[in-house]
Amino acid sequence: MSTRLDPLRQPEYIGENRCTPCTVVNVCIAALLAVAVGVAFPLAGVVVFVFSLAAIYLRGYLVPGTPTLTKRYLPDRVLALFDKEPASTDEFVPAADAATGHGEADSESPSVEAGHGATPGTPDATATGADPETASSTDPADDADAPEPDIVPEQLLGDLDVVEPCESVDDLCLTEAFERSWLDATERHRDDVLDPDLLAPLFDADAERIEVTDNEESVVVEATGVGRQRWLSTGALLADATANERLLAEHDRWAALAPHQRLPILKALRSFLPTCPLCEGSIEMGEETVESCCRSWEVVAVACNDCEQRYLEVDAKTIEGAVE
Repeated sequence: MSTRLDPLRQPEYIGENRCTPCTVVNVCIAALLAVAVGVAFPLAGVVVFVFSLAAIYLRGYLVPGTPTLTKRYLPDRVLALFDKEPASTDEFVPAADAATGHGEADSESPSVEAGHGATPGTPDATATGADPETASSTDPADDADAPEPDIVPEQLLGDLDVVEPCESVDDLCLTEAFERSWLDATERHRDDVLDPDLLAPLFDADAERIEVTDNEESVVVEATGVGRQRWLSTGALLADATANERLLAEHDRWAALAPHQRLPILKALRSFLPTCPLCEGSIEMGEETVESCCRSWEVVAVACNDCEQRYLEVDAKTIEGAVE
């Protein structure tokens, strides 16, 4: 419901968009101003403080340009106390952490490096999980406390006939058979991508335990008792769900992996998409500046510009560090 105060509000700086460091800094400035005025005129000091707090509440800040100045001059370690790290926004969160709203998966997802030809990138060489040579014969439930050796995504996907060396460049490409099978599956499931029956196998859960939250910016899927994951777009979810469907149907080794092991590999596999699963548009990769309430950072984004579907978003510093 609109009020007379609406013209004074700045939605981009209040509510969910409020910058906590900006608010703290401005409240401190308001307190100093109130004290300075209050030394000579106590009542005026109280009025200054009240009006200052009202301005901060309605506009997000008291001093013009505070959001820009905060991002520019406050140390990143300070901003990190109030904001998310400039990292991937779509990591798997196990059930224990999902219940409290804290934490990430115990394993790190494979990073994505810039690739060649039709495929924008390749998975990084390590991710926590089961040994690909023994995954099909070892049940994690046999020794739940045993440390998990490393999965090599490139090796595993190669063993499963998903990727192979490219013919013309020194890189990896999808095998013709898997690419055809994957794209056929994405076309078949475009209209039911949010169907719990399709998504449940991602979490090794029953369809009744799947809850989907779809909004304009992302899709969150939660499996009760297992965990949750956020996808950057419906297209990204479609790519993962259909790739998982094909791998489960064709390979016992893939079926032996736990959800927290499969999901990061599926995420990395998106970098091999030849076309957009939703609209068959071209997949492009480029650097972008992503901004939050408190700071900004460069990311390498893989997306379809035809239907505005985002498939991957990786901190540019991560890729620069890998190259170095």
